[in-house]
Amino acid sequence: MEVIETVDQLIEHLFLIKDEAAPNQSSTISQKALDLTSERGLAYGLVASTGISKEHWHLIFDTIACGVVLINADIQIVEANRAAQQILGISFESMQQYLFTSDNIVFRRPDGTPLPYEELQVAAVFRTGQAQHRALEGFIRPDNQSRWIEIDAAPVREADGTITHAVITFIDVTERVEAERVIQISEARFRTLTEQSNDFTAIIDDEGRFQYVSSSYCRILGYKPEELIGTSMFGLIHPDDLLRILTVFTEGLQANISLVRAECRMRRADGFWFTVESIGYNCFDDPAIKGIVVTSRDITERVRMEETLRYQTQYDGLTGMPNSTRFIELLEQEVLAAQGEQRLMAVLVLDIDRFKDVNDTFGHHHGDLLLQQVGMRLQQIVPAPDVVSRLSGDEFAVLLLEADEARAEAVASAIHGALEEPCIVDGYPVQIDVSIGASLYPAHAHDAITLLRRADMTMYAVKQAHDGYALFQSAFEQYNPQRLTLISELRRAIATGELQLYYQPKIDLKSRTVDSVEALVRWQHPSRGLIPPDQFIPLAELTGLIGPLSYWVLEEAMRQCREWLRAGHKLRVAINLSAWNLRDAALPKTIASMLEHYQLPPHLLCIELTESAVMTDTHRSLDILAQIFALGVHISIDDFGTGYSSLAYLKQLPIDELKIDRSFVQQMTTNKADATIVRSTINLAHSFGLRVVAEGVEDATTLELLSTLHCDLAQGYYMSCPLPVERLERWLSETAKSKSVA
Repeated sequence: MEVIETVDQLIEHLFLIKDEAAPNQSSTISQKALDLTSERGLAYGLVASTGISKEHWHLIFDTIACGVVLINADIQIVEANRAAQQILGISFESMQQYLFTSDNIVFRRPDGTPLPYEELQVAAVFRTGQAQHRALEGFIRPDNQSRWIEIDAAPVREADGTITHAVITFIDVTERVEAERVIQISEARFRTLTEQSNDFTAIIDDEGRFQYVSSSYCRILGYKPEELIGTSMFGLIHPDDLLRILTVFTEGLQANISLVRAECRMRRADGFWFTVESIGYNCFDDPAIKGIVVTSRDITERVRMEETLRYQTQYDGLTGMPNSTRFIELLEQEVLAAQGEQRLMAVLVLDIDRFKDVNDTFGHHHGDLLLQQVGMRLQQIVPAPDVVSRLSGDEFAVLLLEADEARAEAVASAIHGALEEPCIVDGYPVQIDVSIGASLYPAHAHDAITLLRRADMTMYAVKQAHDGYALFQSAFEQYNPQRLTLISELRRAIATGELQLYYQPKIDLKSRTVDSVEALVRWQHPSRGLIPPDQFIPLAELTGLIGPLSYWVLEEAMRQCREWLRAGHKLRVAINLSAWNLRDAALPKTIASMLEHYQLPPHLLCIELTESAVMTDTHRSLDILAQIFALGVHISIDDFGTGYSSLAYLKQLPIDELKIDRSFVQQMTTNKADATIVRSTINLAHSFGLRVVAEGVEDATTLELLSTLHCDLAQGYYMSCPLPVERLERWLSETAKSKSVA
């Protein structure tokens, strides 16, 4: 009797799978087993032929991991092991009743329809006599679990070759199928990302040759994969960028850097150069990649926008010349270079004389055309490599890279000569001239800022003296060492709280009560005592400190106004701003942000500007003031009557009140001309719907006269001098008790 020693041998004997290469080979099943009539006895007979007990056979049969089902020629299930029942999720009895019937409840397709048993290879076994294999079959079990199996079916033959049974074996491959599906989904997503994304990916070897390129790489660059694979990536890089990229690539390899970034220009198939930002991942240690994964992105548009923004921040939009920021950068670079080369340089600053008359006569548009013509003539007189810049307004600067005193004077003379021919504005010839100031390096300064500042102050001296041109002299220096020290101390004072606000009341002349207050900054110097504003405000304006100083005043005044509001005092606070502030495009947003922060009603804030500050650049001033006015903030024109003749612009300005300058108010009781100016100003303002404030009121007679002229508000020492917060609050309390200020 043959002894079965392994499970494979048992299965071979149980299933009697004949060698298809020898179809006439007799079955190894014994005659005794074939004589058994019981269908279940067939299996037991097989066991009997091996000498294994039924109990041992069942133990082995039920421990096989794969499902085993024995089917007779009538397509009835004879036997099914435990694994088959577990995999199919149905009992042996239910298999016998439903598995291969039209009421199949086991094998259903994923869409829920029955799966005919013909598709399960069983019928084919009996029809062809050949073993069948179905790699995958998906079905839904009665408990609605989706499963996947691999199926094999083999015939069982009699000694004469007659097929009496079929053995079906199957294994559950659901986990494998799901894992493969996850991989497929992941790969599909990866393909979508790499093919549809604006990013494009390549794998290159240690010599920079393409080993793989994504579809998006080919789509964006316009090449076919076969045109790139095996070729060098460096052949697509712009020659001007190649050395830098080779350096980055080599250093990354030598240092085994896992991640490197670089920007460069690459050539598309149509010859167009575009800019890419690339990230390289060193994956040589990954056996699946063995290269550098380079992910790139087209940043051409971003670079173009950055260049546009850089141009806008460094070049004047009207003339195309370097602006003041760019000019200072170039001047600083050339000063450093000149130090090493022991080279002499000159800076010329020039301003168009009476340019405002052109603007007032022809308008700002034609004034811009005039500036363009002047700029072109300057560039003809001073060609590259020397630099011509438009600093601001009608002020230009020239940097002569190699120049002594004689050349500086010669260039200034040439500029005057070039401007002798009239410029044509709106068809009219306009004769202009310029005032030019010059400073020399290193004779007059060793740094760029001082060199430019001294040329600028010389230009102003020339304009006042009507000299046309001058070279810097120490007499032009407005700042002695003590005042220069004061500038640095002012910067510290803004940050350390040495500044404080005083407040001077404005009195309503009808009710004789306090209408509002004006905030006035004071500097309590730790060693010099109280410094009046006329000593440090001009310094702040000339050095750029007026910006942070003004914002400090704005915020401190709003904070104090909010405190008064909580205490029941609805006092409007007026704050002085300068022409510098009107050049700050962010001013309206800053004011809006502060109002929101302090939850302050906009009508409790008033912005005061001098007439000359508004008229410095009327177009820009109108725009900034309109934005502030739209917030609900009140706007007042200070020192009215002392600046430019601005009556023509008065109706255009978004303002609420005019302040008559103290020089007219203080003499109006003794000077008929001043009294006439005050009366006319009040009537003019009222005709435009504006309130009028008279400042500088120092006696009762003046106050009464203003009341007679129907002036709205008065401000001056007769009512109160500027007071710190504590003294003002006491004054307000005393005034409230008397119910009248004056």
